[in-house]
Amino acid sequence: MKKKFEQLKQDVWQNFSDNDLYITSILKSPKLYDTELYKFCEAMPKGADLHAHGGAMTPIRHLIDFVVNNEELLIDTDPKHKGYLQLANKNPGASYMPLRQALDEGMFTREELFNIWTLVGCPSNMDVWDWFQDLFVKHNDLNEIGPTCKDYFQNAFEYYCSQNISHIEIRLFLKGSESDASKKAHCVFDAYIETKKKYPNLTVRAIPVGLKSNVFDWDVTEEIYHNTVKMHHQIKDNGDDFFVGIDLVNEEDSSRSISEFENLIHKTLKKAPGLNVDLHAGETTSQNNNEIKKALHLDTKRIGHGLNLWAHPELKNIIKNKGVCLEVCPISNQSLGFCDDLRQHPAKDYLREGIPIALCSDDPTYQENNSLTDDYFMAILAWDLKLDEVVQLSSNSLKYSFLNRKNKNKQFELWKNSWSNFLCGF
Repeated sequence: MKKKFEQLKQDVWQNFSDNDLYITSILKSPKLYDTELYKFCEAMPKGADLHAHGGAMTPIRHLIDFVVNNEELLIDTDPKHKGYLQLANKNPGASYMPLRQALDEGMFTREELFNIWTLVGCPSNMDVWDWFQDLFVKHNDLNEIGPTCKDYFQNAFEYYCSQNISHIEIRLFLKGSESDASKKAHCVFDAYIETKKKYPNLTVRAIPVGLKSNVFDWDVTEEIYHNTVKMHHQIKDNGDDFFVGIDLVNEEDSSRSISEFENLIHKTLKKAPGLNVDLHAGETTSQNNNEIKKALHLDTKRIGHGLNLWAHPELKNIIKNKGVCLEVCPISNQSLGFCDDLRQHPAKDYLREGIPIALCSDDPTYQENNSLTDDYFMAILAWDLKLDEVVQLSSNSLKYSFLNRKNKNKQFELWKNSWSNFLCGF
């Protein structure tokens, strides 16, 4: 079995050039999907995706199809704002039309949408993070209150299930009034409950994100955390927490430090002790960035990315002893310019040093890839993962999830059975 897995890697290495294989553009190669290794990654039980941002969960082709089939979403055809979405009930103006109509009239091509709606289309003279953060603005109305929001998340959850992912922990944006936050939260929860009718073994949990960028008022994150506390107490999944944590996002080297939010985090946890701290930190190549240390000081249970841990070796034993899991997103890290060659990604060393890591997808829509399947495929090849290491990564994703003991044990049993059946067929 292990020998067969090694042969799957050898077959890919022999048929693709090293110059192409360790950059994510290789994922556009049609013949890649015919390889037995890719089919293995697609079919394997992946456990959980612990780090997926709610507005960017499905592959770009799926998002395009979703918008084409939803006439409540209109797209701006004005060259100055081309590609921005708005709900029809907002009466956005004459330059907006249904995407199906815009495609039929030649206002867009699908190839153009791939550029407008992904990191691939970032102009060479523009900072990739500016482009990246604007993608969320373009798609903001996917997450607006109402049927479209519910349909979008149900579509996303069903796609994840099709990729053999049994548990999802999504980052959500709960800005606005308490009433608006409640309506949005219920849209997401209702989408989850609806998906469970088709995929009864699925579990989903939500982690709202505060904003630490200097361009946002401090009050925004206070508002989001206030709403999170209310939703944590209000929405339950058969008595268990649905809202399970808090996070802080935005480009790390140009934003406020997470330490500035210490009092707000403590205040939030006092009101809702069941929430877990799960902070983006170390999403940078800067040796001078100390956000991982600050996240540990704030008792984070997991760390989003943790890319530059190599610059702080004194923290490695602390992370291992505390059992803090790194949510590693290799394709995202490369797409945002942190790692030109995935063979050089430090997570391969973290894994072999005994640091807990789980592979995560981050923003598959904007990275133009398939949720988690592609992360496993690229990591297996770039890090020369052994079969035991692949199984460990899949196991870690459930072990370090924020499910309660009962649900975690249930998911583990299902996962073990799925892997046993999968390997028997392999």
